Amino acid sequence: VPGLDGLPTTVLIAAEHLSVVVPTREDGLRAGLTNREAEIAVELARGATSRAIASVLGLSVHTVRRHTEKILAKLQVRSRHSIRARLLRDSPVSNGASR
Repeated sequence: VPGLDGLPTTVLIAAEHLSVVVPTREDGLRAGLTNREAEIAVELARGATSRAIASVLGLSVHTVRRHTEKILAKLQVRSRHSIRARLLRDSPVSNGASR
């Protein structure tokens, strides 16, 4: 499933001293999120705004914000910035397995 920028939802950016792994929808599903919540969580982890997510998914900004509240509660995190870390915590990528 492509993200907002058209890239696959799993992206590994390697630079001299930088590696960034973006979680996938499957990571969200493993964390107990619904399909829609997992979609939104991945885009939040990529740094997308509620407005951008709403536009791409055909939702209202209010609906995206409500989903975000549910995601934060289910993942037991306090900020949007913590979503990526929480999703990757149990990800096969973070545990050394390949996708």
